[in-house]
Amino acid sequence: MELVAASIITKKTLKEKDMLRDKLPWQEPIWPFFLSRGIILATTWFSLAIFPPSGTKNGLNCAQQLKACLLTWNYWDQLSYSDIAHYGYHLAQSSVFFPLWPFCLRLLGNMFGGMDEAYFFSALLLANLLFYLALVLFFALSRKIFSASLARKTLFCLALYPYTVFFFAGYTESLFLLLSLATFYCLQFRHLAAWWLAGLCAGLAALTRVTGLMLLVPFCVVFVQRYCRGKQCQQTSWGQKLLALAPLLLIPLGVACYMYYLGIVWKNPLLFVAAERTGWGRHTTFPWLGLVETVTALLTGYQLLHNLLDLLFTLLPLLVLAIGWRRLPISYSLYALAMLLFALSNPSISTEPLTSAPRYLLTIFPCFLLLGLWCKYPLFERLYITLASIFLVLFTIFFVHHYWLA
Repeated sequence: MELVAASIITKKTLKEKDMLRDKLPWQEPIWPFFLSRGIILATTWFSLAIFPPSGTKNGLNCAQQLKACLLTWNYWDQLSYSDIAHYGYHLAQSSVFFPLWPFCLRLLGNMFGGMDEAYFFSALLLANLLFYLALVLFFALSRKIFSASLARKTLFCLALYPYTVFFFAGYTESLFLLLSLATFYCLQFRHLAAWWLAGLCAGLAALTRVTGLMLLVPFCVVFVQRYCRGKQCQQTSWGQKLLALAPLLLIPLGVACYMYYLGIVWKNPLLFVAAERTGWGRHTTFPWLGLVETVTALLTGYQLLHNLLDLLFTLLPLLVLAIGWRRLPISYSLYALAMLLFALSNPSISTEPLTSAPRYLLTIFPCFLLLGLWCKYPLFERLYITLASIFLVLFTIFFVHHYWLA
């Protein structure tokens, strides 16, 4: 009897502890967040000491040259974001970078002097802070779909994914992911105010990247599920339905505001479309052609390493979604599909057709829900964590030494 009583007390205590943990979702991302940041920072530290940065003969001692080590992350698109934050859209080709992220950098960077380095360090700070907040929302959403234990595994799957370097660098990925997750989170609630907040978050996502328009998909799906099916459809008037649907207009409004600005400044509201084609070599085509062109480039030996990584980390989310989409709510699956099709439909005409595609696919969080679900199998979990960590180290080395990654 004593053993039975002790067992019951133990189970009750564990359940209470688990419930307590469930009430504090902001605590759950602490370990995966700092583990991934630790891997990135440690790799930066040692790789710069062992391999001299480009343009130098000697390695960097990050203990004494911390600023110089961090500035190795100030490269590629981050330079464009800082330039826009400092000087505005004075270059036509910069119009492909939507304005919300540079605007955030300008607000914070001006507090620290308003120079180029101030904008960079503001970007670094914001990217990591917003990524942590995104992990909090990601856990909250994951817990609604799966158990709390599986939701914790999804955090590691996302935080340790190799391309998570772009959640560390001063790119738009952290902001876009946070706004996308916030949209899904708000759509869970039936209160009209929550739907307006969802529309606002989606509109801001569209003001961050044009792919924010894909948030129209889950918004419409949830609306149909909630207001056009079963008893709820009969009990809801057309007026109530229109009020619930009205926040949807905020999503294209984000892009419309940017187009209005470009129309005033550049006399061309679609300048970002033209700049994608002429300045960055992208064109709209069938979604499978980029994959075919990448395989062709591999067979001919062009950009072998880059094309191999592009193909591998583009096929991975495709495969994950193809296998596991039935395990997700339909709004999540259709959103992931829309994001995949959009990214694949705009390949580059260069010798690297899928350039940046793995980075664009990074924010498709439903794929990480499925990876977390499969991590309930210990062998898969160990294999994923091991391979992801190895590639994360490798990609960090690539980035800080200014090799093109995505």
